[in-house]
Amino acid sequence: MNAPPPPGPQLPITVKGSRGHVMFDGWTVIVRHTGLGNRRTASVPLDQLSGVELRPASGLGSGLFTLLTAGTLAPQRRVRVNKNPLSLWVLPGQSQRFEYLRDTLLFAIQARRPPMPQILHQPTPSLADELTRLADLVQRGLLSPGEFEQAKTRLLGGPS
Repeated sequence: MNAPPPPGPQLPITVKGSRGHVMFDGWTVIVRHTGLGNRRTASVPLDQLSGVELRPASGLGSGLFTLLTAGTLAPQRRVRVNKNPLSLWVLPGQSQRFEYLRDTLLFAIQARRPPMPQILHQPTPSLADELTRLADLVQRGLLSPGEFEQAKTRLLGGPS
């Protein structure tokens, strides 16, 4: 995946496909179908996109550009674009522009997600540390000598 340029003066991006085009303005992606019998427009806010699928055109065959929203999967085989308003055919000469659009959209989707929380790993206390802690509890009167012996036996792997 190529690194897209940061959003700025390059937006909006409009990419022409076969029988339609896709436009991204930084907040919304619009897919406009212009083919005969399939003149419709679909609009998806960036925060509803979960991904982008691009099968580039190869040789004389056409490719497919599909926006993925929560709960949708990329098509596993050739689909009729007029059944999916978020898909558009890609002709061989258009693949490079669609790759640029895909990379820009994936970058924008990733940038809007909150960062993963940092998980703090606390080191596992050693056996000596645990015995010292138990002895301290006995000295402070929070643990009886009998309870200390039971806990110590459990730590050392004996019967509880």
